[in-house]
Amino acid sequence: MSLLYRSVWLGSTLVLACGASRPPVVGPAATSSSAEAAPSASPRLAPSTTIARQFAPSAPKYDFTDPERKKKLTAAFPDVDTIVAQEMEEQHIPGAVVGIVIDGELAYAKGFGYSDVDKKAKPDQDTVFRIGSITKSFVGLAALALRDEGVIDFDDPLVKYIPEAAALVYPTHDSPPITLRHLLMHTSGLPRAIRAVLIDSPTEVDMMKALQGLALENPPGTKHVYSNYGYSLLGIALGRVAHMSFHDVVQKWVIGPYGMKSTVWMQKEVPGDRMASSYVSFQKGELKPAPPFNLGADDPSGGIYSTVRDMARYVSAQLAAYPARSDAEEAGIRRSSLREAHASGVASMFSVVFNPLARKGESLLNGVGETYGFGWVARQTCAYDDLVWHNGGLPGFSSDIRFLKDRGVGIITLANLMPAEAASISVGVMRVLWRSGGLSKRAAPPMPHVEPLMKKVLAIYNDWDESTYKSLFSPRRPPLLEIEKKELAGYKELHGACKEYKFVEQPTPAEVTFSVDCQRGPFEMKLYLLPPQEGQFLRGFAGTTRGLPVPKEMRGPADKLVGLIRKWDPATYTKHLGKEKTAREKLAQEFEGLRLIHGACTVQSMTAVSDEKKLVLDCEHGGEVELTMELDKKDPTQIVSHAFNAKDGVCPVR
Repeated sequence: MSLLYRSVWLGSTLVLACGASRPPVVGPAATSSSAEAAPSASPRLAPSTTIARQFAPSAPKYDFTDPERKKKLTAAFPDVDTIVAQEMEEQHIPGAVVGIVIDGELAYAKGFGYSDVDKKAKPDQDTVFRIGSITKSFVGLAALALRDEGVIDFDDPLVKYIPEAAALVYPTHDSPPITLRHLLMHTSGLPRAIRAVLIDSPTEVDMMKALQGLALENPPGTKHVYSNYGYSLLGIALGRVAHMSFHDVVQKWVIGPYGMKSTVWMQKEVPGDRMASSYVSFQKGELKPAPPFNLGADDPSGGIYSTVRDMARYVSAQLAAYPARSDAEEAGIRRSSLREAHASGVASMFSVVFNPLARKGESLLNGVGETYGFGWVARQTCAYDDLVWHNGGLPGFSSDIRFLKDRGVGIITLANLMPAEAASISVGVMRVLWRSGGLSKRAAPPMPHVEPLMKKVLAIYNDWDESTYKSLFSPRRPPLLEIEKKELAGYKELHGACKEYKFVEQPTPAEVTFSVDCQRGPFEMKLYLLPPQEGQFLRGFAGTTRGLPVPKEMRGPADKLVGLIRKWDPATYTKHLGKEKTAREKLAQEFEGLRLIHGACTVQSMTAVSDEKKLVLDCEHGGEVELTMELDKKDPTQIVSHAFNAKDGVCPVR
């Protein structure tokens, strides 16, 4: 079961020309983990996979371009030791094991403290812990596997698989029926837990009895409320439709195919010398053995036991779904379904907190947005937009797994104390890895036809030739010859002749950036591309020059304007901003907001993008802020309009 938030794939393919088929979902009905069996639904036939589609002739090959990436990450491992030891001391955790996965390999695995305090036994990557609510991600992946088999539909009503759910009480007459998708995303309206099943070893009959007259807290689909009971119902539904226990469903489609041989549902299946002892702590720091607690039919909410070695296999399987590519699928859940599990969630949390203790290069804001879907939490922060995670906690255990899907790195933390925050250890480890400089994203090389286009652009930059210029663009493109000829001449006036260019990035098939080396300093040239099927042509181009001196005519008004960030002055507003259409009160609020986030700023330099001039500000609280402004043509001391843009978005960096 999950810790409260403080601020998360597999099976086999369908029958395809190039893939193996998963064993069909057939066989006699089996009970769940309880003694009593409930009626099962009939599975549907697997859908046809011959959907007509067309594919691009080739796909970009994304890879890591920093040759020192792994070296940087592994060089940070001694600091990982330190941060884990500090967290364990602060939280009084008896024992923990931490693993770091890099590109599918368990590159770091280390035990800390004791797996058994009395015996002074040391934990390692094969020590077994209970993982709690991380179990939900296993259930979510099993659901995807059955969905891909055509056995279930996420938008089917729950009563199709659990008829007893008809006894639920909906809050309004316009409430839609609960679906499997609602259960997966915790939007069913069910409460977090049901007192009636918070007993040792509840049976499936106990779970069904709890449905009788149970009132939903919200109409389904309207609000995210984390529900352990909801995931237990989901597990029971999967077992019924597959004609086997939900333990066997997860074993067949997740645990088995991933080779997780030490991952089990029952503690009695764990060799005694490998099981971590579980502890609870009290206010004075006193440790006592945690009472044994069997979840029974509530197992889908958090019952799995596992090791760091096995969880590294699990995290590696998630990371292997990235990037999207045209390579043949390996056995297991489809890569597209794994990516769906990580990304298809419903908003569950958003917060922004000022971070005054940020170090140089770190964000001054802790901004976090999360979505929950299919047993995973997708998190976007000021530092990462590709973080996926889940944590767990049960009496005696705390756990956390998280991975950066576009950076190929994952972290596993398993500890034998509750209450404890394994997630805090993982967060500290990720912070150490971030500081190493090795958490770079994959990038794609330029598409084959891009470099010849850039070569032509450089040629007409140095020596204008109309025929070469026209060969860059589709004949259907509106004529911009004189405008673009003048634009290139402007770049040359700034930088002089240019001899070489270097590929920087191609974030999408529609644009690519090169760095151009010239007589009077480098600049960037961005090419905008037509889709390949429309021909190997440009849509346009734009040059960016940084570090230019601020023009004399802009310096005075800009200094006055930026001075209002330090202190609002009505007289300065009247003298220099009186012609702006924005009301004075609204402008005063704008500058107050800038001051709170960035502090006082000064005008540092100018950046030119094509013919647009942006002033770059240096601010005491960090974060590169750009200013664009328009001066009155008759009276250049008057600012007609202006706009501030924080280059780092809502997350300024010290």
